[in-house]
Amino acid sequence: MKTLIFGSHFLKMKNSHYDAIYREYGMDLIKQAKTHEAAKVLAKTTLPIEEISLKFMDMKDHDALRIYLLEKLSLIKKGALIQKTILSTWLLFLYITKMNTLDDIQVQNSFLNISDTVSTEIKEIQNEFSEFINKYKSNLNREASYHLINSHGRQNELLIYAESINDYPYILQYWVRNQNYDAALNALNKQTDPELIYKYASVLILQKPKATVDTWILHSDINPLKLIPAIIDYNQQYKLLIEQVWHNQTIRYLFFIIDQAPITEPIIHNTLLSLLASSENQDETSLLQYLEWQKSKDLYNSEFALRTCIQYKRILSSIYLYSKMGFFEEAVDLALKHNNIDLASTSADKVENSILKKKLWIKIAKKVISQSDEDTKSSLKFLMKNGSLNIEDLIPLYPDSEEICSVLKEYTSNINSLLKKMEELTVSADNIRHNIEDHNKWFTILNVEEKCNICKNILLNDQFYVFPCQHCFHKDCLFSKISKDSTFWQYRRVQDLQSIISKLESDIPMKQLDQYERLCKELDDIISAECILCGSNMIRRSIILEYLTILTL
Repeated sequence: MKTLIFGSHFLKMKNSHYDAIYREYGMDLIKQAKTHEAAKVLAKTTLPIEEISLKFMDMKDHDALRIYLLEKLSLIKKGALIQKTILSTWLLFLYITKMNTLDDIQVQNSFLNISDTVSTEIKEIQNEFSEFINKYKSNLNREASYHLINSHGRQNELLIYAESINDYPYILQYWVRNQNYDAALNALNKQTDPELIYKYASVLILQKPKATVDTWILHSDINPLKLIPAIIDYNQQYKLLIEQVWHNQTIRYLFFIIDQAPITEPIIHNTLLSLLASSENQDETSLLQYLEWQKSKDLYNSEFALRTCIQYKRILSSIYLYSKMGFFEEAVDLALKHNNIDLASTSADKVENSILKKKLWIKIAKKVISQSDEDTKSSLKFLMKNGSLNIEDLIPLYPDSEEICSVLKEYTSNINSLLKKMEELTVSADNIRHNIEDHNKWFTILNVEEKCNICKNILLNDQFYVFPCQHCFHKDCLFSKISKDSTFWQYRRVQDLQSIISKLESDIPMKQLDQYERLCKELDDIISAECILCGSNMIRRSIILEYLTILTL
C-alpha cells in the first residue's frame, strides 16, 4: 500500500522533483528486495553509475546490475561514445559470466543426477545476449570483444558476434575448423570478398566438390587463375574416385567459364586439357570435342597438349594434334601402329605435298596388304580409291604376283564390259538424236478440202494442227477440247499462258520478245503434246469410261 501511495503522489510531482523521487523510490524497492525493478528505476536518476553499480555488486546481484547497465546504456546520449563503449564492454562481460555460471550449474546437476532446472534460463540469456549484440555491436571494440569472449571459451557467442559484424574471415575459419563445410559454403555465398574464396578453395573443393563449384560459378567476378592450385590439388587427390569426366566438378567449372566468357589465358585451357587427358575414363570423346571446339582459337599450348596426350596414351587425340601441327607422318605412323587404317587415311589425305602424300599412302598400303590375308581384291579396291597410288606402285607390295594378276584381269574384264555398254549407250543416244531431228523435219501433204476432225469445217480456213496420225484440228477447236478434257492445273496453266500472250501481242517491247516466244512455245507444247483422238490420254480415258460403264450395269 505504501508503494502504491508513493507512486500516486509521484505522478503529481513537478519535473524538477522527479530525480529525487526516483532515488527514494529505487532505494525503497531495494529494501523490499525488488532489485530488478529498482535497477530500472535507479537508471533514470542522476546518481553516479559507479555508486549504483557498487551497491548491486556488494549485494552480489549481477542480474540487477546487468539490468541497470542495460537501462542506463539505452539512456546515454549518442555523443558519449567512450561511456557507451565502457558500459557495452562491461555488459558483454556480465553476459559471458552469467552463461558460464549457468553452464556450470547444468553440468553439476547432470553429474549429481539432479533434474535440469536451468535449461530455460540458459536459452533466455542466450537470446538476450543475441539481442544485445545486434543492438549495441557498434559500441564494442572488435579486438577487445573477441579477446573477452574467447578467453572464456564461448565459441558459439564468438560466432554470434562475428556474424553480427559480418566478420566472414572469422566465420569461415570457425566453420572450417569445426568441419561444418555446408555452413562454411553458406557463409561464403553471403560475402563478396574473392580473397576468401581463394583462401578456402582447396579445403572446400576436396570436401564438397559440387557445392563449391556452384559457389565459384555464383561469384562471377572471381579470377579463375587463382583457383588453379585448388583444382590441381583436387584432381591429384581424388583422381581414382572420379569415374566419369563429367563427374569431375573442376572440369565442369572450367568448361563453364570458357563457355561463358572469352577466357584467353593459356593456363586455363592447358589445365582443362590436362584434366581431360589424365582422367581415368578411357573414352576420349570429351577430349576430342574440346580439341575440335578450340581448333580455330588455338588458346592452349599445342606442344604441351601433345606431350600430355602421349603421356596418358590418348591415341586418337595425339593423332589429331599431330595432324593439326603439321606432323602428318607421325600421325600416320601412330595410327598404323594402333591398326587404325581410317584415321591414318584421313591424316594422309590432309597432306598437300604430293611426294609426302604418296609416301604416307605407301605406308598405309603396306599395312592394309599385311592385314588383308587372301582378300587381295578388297585391299586393292580400297587403295586405288585415294588417287595417290597407281597400280605400278601397288604391284611390288603384294607378295603373290599371280593373285594380283588375277585381280587385274578381272578388273580389265569389268572395264571392257563397261566400255562396251558405253558404246551401246552412245549408239542409242545418236539414234534418239537423229529421230528428234527427223521429227522436227516431219511434214505432210493436205488436201485443200481437208476438214477439222472436231468442227468438220474446212481446215485451211484458220490456224490448224496436224498430227503424225493424220488427224487434223483447228487451233481453237483443239484448245477448246483440251480445256474440257484436261486436268484442272493443266487448264489453269493454259488459261494463264493465253492471257499473258494476249497482253504481250498488243505491244511487245524488245526486252520481252524472248519471254513472248518462250510462252508461245510452252503453250504450243501443251496443245500439240499428242493427238486428242488416238493419243495415250484418250486411250486411257476410254478404258476408264468403259470400266465405269460396266460397273454401273
